[in-house]
Amino acid sequence: MLRGTGREDTSCILKAGEHPSLQVRSYIRYDKAYEIDYLKLICEKVRGEIILTDQVAEPVVERIQEGARRSSALAGKFKKYFELF
Repeated sequence: MLRGTGREDTSCILKAGEHPSLQVRSYIRYDKAYEIDYLKLICEKVRGEIILTDQVAEPVVERIQEGARRSSALAGKFKKYFELF
């Protein structure tokens, strides 16, 4: 069961264990999407501020992308990134 306010975006629900970091059933927070500069991302990785963990399995990535296309919570400026998937 998901805990929350009942207003959560259910466009993409992930089950516990679909990724090693997921311990409980979760949902993608499309409403919290933001852009980050690629160079900043690389610098943060080099400084150790970002730690890479296990990759997300392709079927899960596809579900997240499909959820982004369906979600009304994802800001319109991000929708263009999912048109080609």
